[in-house]
Amino acid sequence: MPDFIACDSPCYKAIALESSPFGCSVFEQVGDDLCCLYSNREGLRISKEALRPGAMLCQVLPEHRLPASPYNEPLIDIYLGAIARQQPTHRLIQFSGDVNGDWFELWLEPVAAGKCIIWYRDATVDQNAKFRDPLTGLYHRGAIAFLDERYESALFLDLDKFKAINDNLDLGHPVADKLLQAIAKELNKIADQCHGVALRMGGDEFMVLLPNTDAEMVAISALQAVRQTYVGKAHCSASVGVAIAPQIEVAYQNAELACRIAKLQPGESAADRVVVWTPQINEVVQRRYQVDALMASHPDERFRVEIQPVVNLETGVIVGGEALFRPPGFAPDEAIASAERQGKIAQVTNWVLGQAIAALKNWEDFAPECWISINVSPRELEDHRFAPWFLQTISYEGMHTKQFKLEITERDLIGNPQEYEDSLTQLLQRNVAIDIDDFGSGNNGLTMFTRFPLVSALKLDRGILADSPDDKIRLAVCEASVVMAQKLGLDVIAEGIETPQQVQAMRAIGVSLGQGFLFSKPLPLDEFVALLRNSFRASQETLPSAHE
Repeated sequence: MPDFIACDSPCYKAIALESSPFGCSVFEQVGDDLCCLYSNREGLRISKEALRPGAMLCQVLPEHRLPASPYNEPLIDIYLGAIARQQPTHRLIQFSGDVNGDWFELWLEPVAAGKCIIWYRDATVDQNAKFRDPLTGLYHRGAIAFLDERYESALFLDLDKFKAINDNLDLGHPVADKLLQAIAKELNKIADQCHGVALRMGGDEFMVLLPNTDAEMVAISALQAVRQTYVGKAHCSASVGVAIAPQIEVAYQNAELACRIAKLQPGESAADRVVVWTPQINEVVQRRYQVDALMASHPDERFRVEIQPVVNLETGVIVGGEALFRPPGFAPDEAIASAERQGKIAQVTNWVLGQAIAALKNWEDFAPECWISINVSPRELEDHRFAPWFLQTISYEGMHTKQFKLEITERDLIGNPQEYEDSLTQLLQRNVAIDIDDFGSGNNGLTMFTRFPLVSALKLDRGILADSPDDKIRLAVCEASVVMAQKLGLDVIAEGIETPQQVQAMRAIGVSLGQGFLFSKPLPLDEFVALLRNSFRASQETLPSAHE
């Protein structure tokens, strides 16, 4: 019962009932219904004159026999139970089960056998404020509990690279907030057109709940709407997960899982950015949790580094080796992606570099010219601390920069060159060799040579490698790359060589170095050192003697 009415004075109560800002009705139980004996002015207004003396509650307001959110029990049953128990009851309910419906706050007070007083007020404004996101005006995730089961499809959207806009000093938070508001407006339009509801789930995440409809087509429309929304020059894309399930909670949880898979995919087409949930996605997500748990800690004895030789194609002599990270139970790409997600990539590179330095010390006495390369993540090159750390580590260990190479893929280098310029410039100035890995796999890597002209080598991607001298198209592509590299003074390494015919084709166009299973698979350190020792010994035996 509202506090202001708790008074023993009959006169005061009579005045308070009529002037109350709360609706008030007195009822008597008649079978499985309640008969109205009295309603004050506010009660008549809220009920639109339905609750006049003599009116049967469930006849004039039949929604009382429907489940009231969030209790999933008809309100009349709640009333009759409270009367039977002679127990005061307070409820905040919504008749329609629709988040956009009206809310009411109710107090029931049993006063005699079979009779009760019910106080009530329209709480819609308060609840809308409670369940709406203040920035976008959309409902937030707290409203999900009050939705009915007509929504069977869920779209979960996570804006791509929105953080870069939010952190951009030239754009700043005001622009980012306006972009969120504009995107929310577009998603709300799409939801309304499909008789659904749009929600902001937090940060840069949104959800659209839909009745039975072609959810995947709606997801593509939502993706296009996000991409076409601009605030000045600021705009972004999104990853979208789609799921259909009879329970809202299941649908949106599965959609969120599907969105996480879409987030991992590199492509920008709708097929890449929109993922529909399947039972197999649970396995993928579970695997991701497992690899994330593995990579959350510093690499230990379970991890290893293997070295794959790089050989001179003319002599067969090993000239260097690529240090390859090998996590237990997972592909290297999975583990590296996990380390990047968790901000742990620096500790991985630190560990790999330590292993590479230890490896070099095993052969520098008999093969001092043999170098070792390690792969570098673009996330590290974006960190201004990387180059000084790398150079100081090598110097501290008494090593020379010419003994090391760093490899960065063509895709990574052309993706965001301005972010890498400081790190690469520092490394190149100290004569650290930078090899461009997977050359030929990117969209157009030629402009990087105008920005970073001092890279030392190109590693031709196995996808463009000619299979034989008769493979005219691939051979022409490789030869064009070799001619360009020669004019720039760069070495060329052919990756993925598996047959003697490939060696013949590469030698014919002037490629001098090669790497692949034809020569050796990646090897543990001791096996690589043994192979290198044999290669060095064989090269010495082929040298002319001093008497010849």
